[in-house]
Amino acid sequence: MDHGIINTSPLNVAGVHMSIIRSTARAIRNAPVLRDLDALWSALGPVYFWALDPFRRGLRMRFSGDISVIVPSRFAGVALETYEPEAFVALAAWMRQNPGACIIDIGCSIGALSVAALFIDSDAEVIAIDSNIASLLTTKEMCSRSSGDRLILLHGLVSNEPSVSFTVARERTRNVLSSITLKEAYKFRYDYICLNSPHINDIPRLRVDDLFPDRATRPMLLKCDVEGAEHLVIDGSRAFLARDKPALLLSVHPLPLRETYDHSADHLRDTIIQLGYNIELLAVDHEEHWLCT
Repeated sequence: MDHGIINTSPLNVAGVHMSIIRSTARAIRNAPVLRDLDALWSALGPVYFWALDPFRRGLRMRFSGDISVIVPSRFAGVALETYEPEAFVALAAWMRQNPGACIIDIGCSIGALSVAALFIDSDAEVIAIDSNIASLLTTKEMCSRSSGDRLILLHGLVSNEPSVSFTVARERTRNVLSSITLKEAYKFRYDYICLNSPHINDIPRLRVDDLFPDRATRPMLLKCDVEGAEHLVIDGSRAFLARDKPALLLSVHPLPLRETYDHSADHLRDTIIQLGYNIELLAVDHEEHWLCT
């Protein structure tokens, strides 16, 4: 089983040199005089990506010290190595104690956690869910260098409203994604499409209890980053949580919880404790990161 530990193979040594190219390019890109020259960077982008990955094998990156992943070179400008390190350390520790797990990545965005999970354990499966089609297509691309066919994409807003089955949601998603390219989907960019966003009537609603009505055959971890609607996701997962006791990796947003959804982090904490979980506060930045087991 490949746990993604960094070693000193030639590919990793080459990765050190690539990181120098990346860091130099970032410094130039963010120089005050050059920062806004988008046309220039669009023209230079293909050359830059070729220099990083001339043989199209992918670019090796490290998450939180010891999670090694390979991603397409176009993600070179994303600072994945320093993204929410405490959450990724917790993810890796849990997965190494629970081999062959299924990770449900609710609010997958560009797929950072999905790709980390797929490289931590070559037997793991990831179900990535997002309301933004561009995010799903980007997650698919982000994870394209992982082994096997272990990524499942679902399009929808996760809440406590009754929904279709997993099979129906998966087929609907396949149909949507097959009819649109990333370039076309990019008009949505990577904005967070939430339950209070305008023009969301055409986006399916998904409820975890309806997606997973049967007992799990793998260890399960549910990651949730939904910009304040955490309590709705948990409320729609009560049967799943009571039956399968998945680990929870939650990004909790106290301000949107209160101002948008008339809820609170304290109420969410009480609900999770009443469901039989212990909560570990991993970190606090613009949000709170909880590991619930």
